[in-house]
Amino acid sequence: MPVRIRTITVGVGEPHPLSDAALDRALKLLRGAETLFREAGVEVQTTRLATRPLFTDRLHARDAEIVTYAHALQERCDRRQITYLSLGPVLVDDPAQALDRLKLLPEILSPNAALNASVQLATTAHGVRTDAAVPTAKVVQALAQQTPGGIGNMRFAMVANAPPRGPFFPTAYQPDSLWGFSIGLQSAGLVMESLAEAVRDSHPGPAALGALESRLITSLEREGRVISDLAERLATEYRIPFSGLDLSPGTHGDESIADAIESIGMGAFGEPGTVAVIAAITGSLKKTKLKTCGYNGIFLPVLEDAGIVRRLMSSKITIPSLLLYSSVCGAGLDTIPIPGDTPVERIAATMLDVATLSVRYNKPLSARFMPIMGRRAGEMTTFDSPWLVNSPVMSI
Repeated sequence: MPVRIRTITVGVGEPHPLSDAALDRALKLLRGAETLFREAGVEVQTTRLATRPLFTDRLHARDAEIVTYAHALQERCDRRQITYLSLGPVLVDDPAQALDRLKLLPEILSPNAALNASVQLATTAHGVRTDAAVPTAKVVQALAQQTPGGIGNMRFAMVANAPPRGPFFPTAYQPDSLWGFSIGLQSAGLVMESLAEAVRDSHPGPAALGALESRLITSLEREGRVISDLAERLATEYRIPFSGLDLSPGTHGDESIADAIESIGMGAFGEPGTVAVIAAITGSLKKTKLKTCGYNGIFLPVLEDAGIVRRLMSSKITIPSLLLYSSVCGAGLDTIPIPGDTPVERIAATMLDVATLSVRYNKPLSARFMPIMGRRAGEMTTFDSPWLVNSPVMSI
């Protein structure tokens, strides 16, 4: 299966407040990239902009100024048909960063559909900011209450050791004045094909793990090099450096990473052997010769992966099991539907678990929770979106 591009993301190095010239420069590259990849037969699903951390650049601005700026930025995005813009993380892992700014995030994100943001709760340098967990969970709760179906939480995450210059939202950001662009792939289907080839090379089950690495690296390098070469042409033409590919195999509905994991023959996703297969795939993603950036690990987004939902419906997986898999994969807990009346303290405690894993293993992890108002554990979500798969609400 040919690899598709999930996102091309331009990292804007200009500080906030962004000029019209900066937005137009980024948009020019994105439009040129869409044309170039389309002519080469490569599908581009979305294009996005990621900025420097808003609350760092506007450290001394008044609260009202920041909210007004966000509304104006949404209007400027609308005029340019920019549908995804990340404002970067609020870097509260630094103990010098005040927590009171977090209360502005619902006011910024709820009415402004293009805007994304995150809160960095922990880094290896600073450790885990435990007193930031409840204020961060309150942002999740507010977005669940203030946006239809709680969909605003698709645009917000808790992050730890967030990787700069990566393409995937809502965590993408540019750390400094240097511009760049990165590309995220949708390649769960390619991973499945590679694992099936590994099985044919040997036998289903543990024996196939030995053949997995070479098969997957070969496939990723074959497909990724074509995309990287085109990206370098864009970098030269538009004078914006190419930061690299995030090889994390994005999923979409029936193009499922859970189904890919099962194709190795070690049992159902969520059963014994799941950790071993996830670790083998993640290790292979990190050994290619391609220029990479971002997470480069496996995403397990419950509401974006039909295979995960099928296993959830058969009680194969839980939030603790997904947290276990995060210790050997890439992104943490992603698009997790939870009861709408979940106490903020419970959400905060789970965020702290994710952040602690991130610091202990010095790896980027995130948590994106979706409280579903009026739903209890076991009841189905009712999203009407081409990007989401309806799922039972999970216990937390």
